[in-house]
Amino acid sequence: MLRARLKTCAAVLAAAIILTACATEVKVAPAAVLDISGKPCGEQIDLMSAKPLAPKKAQKWVDVFEPVGAETACARIDDLLVNYAVFELPPNGSNHVITVGGLKQERRTLAPRVFLLDFQGQVLRSFEDKHYKNIGSSFAVQFRPSEGDRYLLVQTDPSRVGQVADAFEQKVVTGSGYASTPTGGASYTTTSGVERSMSRTFSHEGIISIRVQALSGKIGAPAG
Repeated sequence: MLRARLKTCAAVLAAAIILTACATEVKVAPAAVLDISGKPCGEQIDLMSAKPLAPKKAQKWVDVFEPVGAETACARIDDLLVNYAVFELPPNGSNHVITVGGLKQERRTLAPRVFLLDFQGQVLRSFEDKHYKNIGSSFAVQFRPSEGDRYLLVQTDPSRVGQVADAFEQKVVTGSGYASTPTGGASYTTTSGVERSMSRTFSHEGIISIRVQALSGKIGAPAG
C-alpha cells in the first residue's frame, strides 16, 4: 500500500513539474545581432547561391521572405563582415516594381543594403541612405530593374547595425457580419484599433522582405 502511494505521489509531482514548466515557458522575441565576427566568411559574394524571384506559377505579384541567421552566407566586404543573400531577377525586369528591405520584427529590423548586379556579378546600381524608408512592414527601397540587371544582392549594412528606430504604430482591424432580427436581418461592421510605441534595433540577422509586382501581365512577362 505504501509503495502504491509513493508511486502515486511521484506521478502527481512529475505532472505538476511538467505543468509548471509549460505554464512558465515564454517565447522571447529575437534580439538584434550586432556582431558576426565569429562566423567563417568568404572573401566574395557567391552568385551560385542565387534564388529565383519568379514564382513557378505565373502570377501578378509575389512576396518572398528570406530568414537571415547564423547559417546564412557571409562575406568580408571592404574589410567589414556582412551577411548576404542573392536573388535572380525575373526576365523582362523593367516590367516590374520591386520592394526589398528588412522586415520589422518585434525587437529588431534587418539592416539592409541593396545592390543590382549584372550577369557577371558586377555592381550596376546601389541605393543611398536617403532612398531607404518605411514601406509597409519593412524598412526598404523600391525600384524598377533595368534590362541589364540580373541579380539582386541584399547584404547587411554595418554602418546601420546597432542604430535604434523608435516609432508609434497604429493597427486598425475591421470586421463584418450578419445578425438576425425580428424583421429579417442586418449586416454590421466593427472596427477596433491598437496603438503602441515600438523600438527596434537594426541587426545583422532578421528577415529579408521582397515584393515583386508586374506592371503589366504576370511576373516575367514583357510589358503589354
